[in-house]
Amino acid sequence: MAVENGASQSFEAETAVIGSMLIDPDVIPRVLAAVDPRDIQSTPCRLAFQAAQSLFREGKSVDAFNIRNVIGKKYAGFLAECMEVTPTSANVFEYIDVMHEQATLERIRAQAMTLTTAATLDECREAVKALGEEFGAGRKIESWTLAELLADFATRQADQTPKEYIGYGLAPVDEGTYTERGDIVMIGGSPSDGKTAFALITAYHMAQKYNVGFFSLETNKEKLEDRLVASGFQIDLAAIKKNSLSDEDWSRFEKGLPDASRRRLRIFRASGITADEIIWTSRAYGLDVVFIDYVQLITPEVTRGVSRADQMAEVSRTLKTFALTSNTAVVELAQLTRQERGSKRERDMFDLGESSQFEKDADIILLLYRPGSDTHFIEGDKHSETLDPDKTRILRVAKNKEGRWGRWPLSFDGAHQSFSILAENSFNAVQRAVREEKHKRSGIQGQQSFETLGQADEKGMPF
Repeated sequence: MAVENGASQSFEAETAVIGSMLIDPDVIPRVLAAVDPRDIQSTPCRLAFQAAQSLFREGKSVDAFNIRNVIGKKYAGFLAECMEVTPTSANVFEYIDVMHEQATLERIRAQAMTLTTAATLDECREAVKALGEEFGAGRKIESWTLAELLADFATRQADQTPKEYIGYGLAPVDEGTYTERGDIVMIGGSPSDGKTAFALITAYHMAQKYNVGFFSLETNKEKLEDRLVASGFQIDLAAIKKNSLSDEDWSRFEKGLPDASRRRLRIFRASGITADEIIWTSRAYGLDVVFIDYVQLITPEVTRGVSRADQMAEVSRTLKTFALTSNTAVVELAQLTRQERGSKRERDMFDLGESSQFEKDADIILLLYRPGSDTHFIEGDKHSETLDPDKTRILRVAKNKEGRWGRWPLSFDGAHQSFSILAENSFNAVQRAVREEKHKRSGIQGQQSFETLGQADEKGMPF
C-alpha cells in the first residue's frame, strides 16, 4: 500500500510539473534546469518533458500544441488534464522535490534488491556505491533572485541567536576562522611535526557537539588510542607505552571516562581506502565532521594513464563535492613538500604536496611546523626568547576565505600529546612588541618574528 501511495504521489507531482510549464512559460527555463529526467517515472510525463527540452533547445514555443505535435495527438487529453489539475506554478519547485524524493526511493529499493541478490563482493560494492550516490543526490542547480537573497539575509540577521561555528579548541583560531559544515579544512605539516596529534585533539574537542569520524590511513588503532588517552586524560605517554600507569593515572582515567565516553568520535582504520569509500562510510554513520589522516594516502579510483597530480586533483574535487552536497565538514591532513636543507623560507600553502588542487579547494588551510633555530618570540618589551624546535610548533592560518590570517607559537607537550598557545593572554601586547622589534631588526638577516598576516583592524591586532 505504501508503494502504491508513493507511486500515486509521484505521478501527481510529475503532472503538476508538466502543468506548471504549460500554464506559465516564465518557469520553463528554471524547471528544465532543476529537474533530473531520471525522476520522471510515468511514460506520458517523461515524453512531455523530453519534448519540452527539445523544443526549448530549438528556440520554439513550449506549449501544449507543440508538445502534442512532438509526442502524438493521443496525448492531447493528458496535456489538458495536466493544465487543469495545476492551479498555479508558484509551487513548482515543491512538486519537483516530491518527484525527486519518490523517484529516489524507488531507485534505492531497486539497489537494495540488487544488494540482497548479489553473488560477489564486487557486486555488493557496486550496489553500495549506487546507494551512497542516491542518498547524496539532490537538486544540482539552485538559484535565487537578489531580492530573495536579501530577504533571507535580513531574516537571518534579525535572529539575535549567536551563530555557532565549528571550533578547534584554540581561542585565537576559533575567533577568526568561521568553519561550518560543508567546508574543506586542510592541516598541512611535515612528518613528525605533530599534525596527527593536533588533529586528534581537534577531533576530540569537536566530538562534544558533532558526530566526528577520524579516518586513519597510516596509524594503527593502538597508537591512536594511546595518543587520545595521553591528550584527553593528560596521562604521560611514556607510562602508557610501558604499561606502567600509576594509581593516580588510573584515578584520572576513571574520573575522565564519563565525559570522554559521551563524545561522539569514531576512529576508522582505513589503509588503502578510496575517496568514494570514505564518502559511503561517512554517509552510513551520519558523520558531521570527517578527518582524513592523510589525504595523499587515499587510493585514487583511476591509476592507469593518469599522472599522480591529476589523481590527487580528482581526489580533492571528489571530497569538495561531498562536503558541499552533504553539509559535512571535511578536515584533510596533508604532507608538506620537503624543504632544501638549510632553507629559512617560511612554510606556506604552496608547500602542500602532490597537487595544487588541494589549496584551491580548501576553505581554510592550517600549517603546523617547527620553528627554525633562529626563530624568536618577543613578549612585551622585556626579552626575546628563542623557540625550542622540540618543544614548540608554529601554527599558521595560511588561507581563510572568510576570516583573517595569522600565526602563533604553540607549546607542544609531547608527554601528553597536547598543544597550547604561548602567552595567549598577553597576545596583543606581544604583537605590539613584535612590530617594534621587527622595526629595530630590519637590517638583521635570518630573524623571524610572529606577526599577523592578511587583514588587520585599525589597531593592527590579529583576529
